[in-house]
Amino acid sequence: MKTENEVTGVNLKALRESQKKSLTEFWGEVLVSKSAGSLYESGKRKILPLLRRVCYLHFVKGIRFAPIAAKKPKKKLGERHG
Repeated sequence: MKTENEVTGVNLKALRESQKKSLTEFWGEVLVSKSAGSLYESGKRKILPLLRRVCYLHFVKGIRFAPIAAKKPKKKLGERHG
């Protein structure tokens, strides 16, 4: 895949298989469930433009998106652990 328009379910499946990754591992990198990834690869679900762009940036251009971790609330002074 060289362009964003080449990001199709068939091409993503070929890429996943060439990397020897499971559906869960591959699609999880772009926060897509295993079942949705399977539907995209089979053509049963259309890849929307935003997801197409995210897949292009992540899998083709190598831009990795870091997950946003939830911040833990700070303990107030004198508050006990528990």
